[in-house]
Amino acid sequence: MAFKDTTLDTYDADGNIKNSKENDDEYKPIIHEKLDIKVAIIMVILGTGYLFPFESYLLSMDYFTILYPQFNIYSSFPFIYMGAICITFLFFLKFPNFSSHKRRMLFGFSFYALIMVLVPIVNLTSIAGTTTAYIITLLLITATGVVDGFVQGTIYAIAGIMGPRYTLFTQTGVGLAGIIVVVTRTISKVSVPGSGKHGVLMFFLISATIILFCLLSFVYLLRLPIAKVLIQSSSDREEEKPKIALKPIVKATYQLGMMNFWIFFISMFIFPGVVLRISTTEMDGGWFAITLQATYNLFDFIGKTIPVFIHPDGKNVPSYLFLWILTIGRTVFVALFFLCVYTQVFNHIAWPIVFLIIFSFTNGYLCSVVVSEGPRKVKRDQKELAGIFMTTTLILGLTLGSVVNFIYSTLKPQSYH
Repeated sequence: MAFKDTTLDTYDADGNIKNSKENDDEYKPIIHEKLDIKVAIIMVILGTGYLFPFESYLLSMDYFTILYPQFNIYSSFPFIYMGAICITFLFFLKFPNFSSHKRRMLFGFSFYALIMVLVPIVNLTSIAGTTTAYIITLLLITATGVVDGFVQGTIYAIAGIMGPRYTLFTQTGVGLAGIIVVVTRTISKVSVPGSGKHGVLMFFLISATIILFCLLSFVYLLRLPIAKVLIQSSSDREEEKPKIALKPIVKATYQLGMMNFWIFFISMFIFPGVVLRISTTEMDGGWFAITLQATYNLFDFIGKTIPVFIHPDGKNVPSYLFLWILTIGRTVFVALFFLCVYTQVFNHIAWPIVFLIIFSFTNGYLCSVVVSEGPRKVKRDQKELAGIFMTTTLILGLTLGSVVNFIYSTLKPQSYH
């Protein structure tokens, strides 16, 4: 698949979309003739940036588990974070026009960077390890989740306007975030051995730096010709033009939304809360947890990236029947990972890793295909809200999955290895 910068093929000298018979097709996205490589790269970066805080929390849970052994970190952190995002998204779906894309993104990424500094600092003070510090940490995580909801919703709304290809590139960035955060966590853990306090500070400072880079990439996006279209889209909405109805969008995309919900319900129920309960005598517990997280992130990234190449412009996308079979079929991993945690049936270290490879790859692949197909099914003026709707079903799945996992972890706090 050849990538070519073709911005001038799509826009005129003033930044307006060129008129053509194809551009007038109401189902076409605003960038549909050829790939705008600059925009594609920026969408990858933005996809990386919005997930970075959550991934940073996940990869530091080995440290927080030691710091707060009396609390179930592997379940409570995702539960709090996803609950905050869910509430935000329900608000966002109801009031998609409450603020402009520009304001939400600039505030959101700036806030991310600030939180990435505050969380480790709180846990380096004299109150570290106390219930007070734990509550403050949870409040900071909750605030991050709220902002994540606005930033994530905005990114997918923008991608929905641009076209399915750019949603796929955003998904590639989401997968890339998991890879980068594993590398930075490994570097910080190896570079600063011992109690881990300063290693975690180093890790979060690296995360803050990467998030600031993502902020700068969005600022650069605002300088490109496409920015005029995005700003105009926000301005049109703020002028109280006729509200776009959600019902026809749901009718056109409900099957994709249901798949999206189930994909992430299963994924969040199993990972990290169940998977990271698997124990082994063949590796140090902290490094085994990082190995499992690295495996998940790597193959999730591969799964998210492959559709960019095998389904360009929505070509050769599998049928709904195939997608449903794959989506429902992943439920078998609930039984497989429970067997890994609570029995000796799969007692070799390789088994959970093999299961996790398949589990994470199918998560990444299905997510990319399903999320990108949603906006394709509706007219151009509905694509932004369709992107928000698809992301809302994703968040609802993640939230309910984290709730079920939290209940499970409360009832079954220990593995039986």
